Amino acid sequence: MKSITTFLLLAISPLFAIDYRTFEADALQKAPALQSAKLESDAARLEGAMALRYDNPSLEVEASRFDTDNGNDDNGWRANISQPVRVFGLGDDLRLHADSLETVARKRFEKSRAGFRAMLRSRFAAYVEAVHAGELMKEEIDLAKRLETIAEERFKEGAGTRAKVMQASLQRIAAESRLVEQERRILERYYDLLSTAQTPGKPQIDAVFLYPMRPAGVAANGMNNAELELLKARVGQLEAEAKMNDRSVKTYRLSAEYEEEPEQSIARIGLGVDLPFFNRYEEEKRLAKVRARQKALEAESVERMQRTKLEALERRLHALMRHHEALKRQRRKQAELLALFTEGYKTAQTSLLDLIQAQNGLIETKRKLLQIRYLNDLYHIQIDYLQGTDQ
Repeated sequence: MKSITTFLLLAISPLFAIDYRTFEADALQKAPALQSAKLESDAARLEGAMALRYDNPSLEVEASRFDTDNGNDDNGWRANISQPVRVFGLGDDLRLHADSLETVARKRFEKSRAGFRAMLRSRFAAYVEAVHAGELMKEEIDLAKRLETIAEERFKEGAGTRAKVMQASLQRIAAESRLVEQERRILERYYDLLSTAQTPGKPQIDAVFLYPMRPAGVAANGMNNAELELLKARVGQLEAEAKMNDRSVKTYRLSAEYEEEPEQSIARIGLGVDLPFFNRYEEEKRLAKVRARQKALEAESVERMQRTKLEALERRLHALMRHHEALKRQRRKQAELLALFTEGYKTAQTSLLDLIQAQNGLIETKRKLLQIRYLNDLYHIQIDYLQGTDQ
């Protein structure tokens, strides 16, 4: 109990806490999952370089022995060197395909990074909500203690009963019990945050909501997120693959040969070309085009769904702001009512039940305001992800 309470105090104390943005920047730099995803770009760059390599030349050397009919003999030799050469334009197509592989790998890393950041912020928002809920429960305990003190004073003055004192005490004990459970919840969400961050150490983070209560400011184009960019990059990769296969003949062979015979020397230059009777790469080209079209349609579908989700989030955010303003007005009135009932109970003008109800009503309104702040952060996190903004 003591250690958990100490952790709670550290979690909400700015003297021991670091800023969340510092924590996030450190996690984005050091998380093993992101480091692994980043290596994919290096691997794709090497794969592209491998695709651009020329085939090695080949060399043939032969030694010959010539026997004539009159019994004489002599020696000869032959050397042949050949080099596969790409047809004109194929190198550009291979370069385009290699670049598309690197682009896809980079966009895949950016998607992993954006998803990681959104998940980390969601975990942090849940942690902040838990910490503030714990603070609200401490406030509830303080109110219950004050109510218990008033009930005891009235009992001593002969204006109250022992049952009223016990009733007030039960309110305090119930609030304290809820705080113990909430401290467990804070620890659970804190370690969820650390698990997501994948960073060593256990830093205390300033438990402050990331976003103020305000509209999201949706951009005119709306959608520019890493998920869509990856799908579009995949379309480009498949189109480059189709273009690369849009050739019946990809290479030809240049050869040079020199042959030394007893009575003559022969020099030859040759050109060898595959005859595309059977393998014309038609299926590979058509398959790449089909898959490119499939990815383009997938990107269009995802973009439409995301635009609808973005619009819904924007509308929900506006409704949330209106609810927030209404609850703030309600909170002011309930605080005034609680003060009136407290004074009234001291002079026996109101009942203990009225005072308890007023106190619980105020706490419940504050709890709803806290949930709204939590939802506000979650909505903004999703909107930032969909718009591809990094705030």
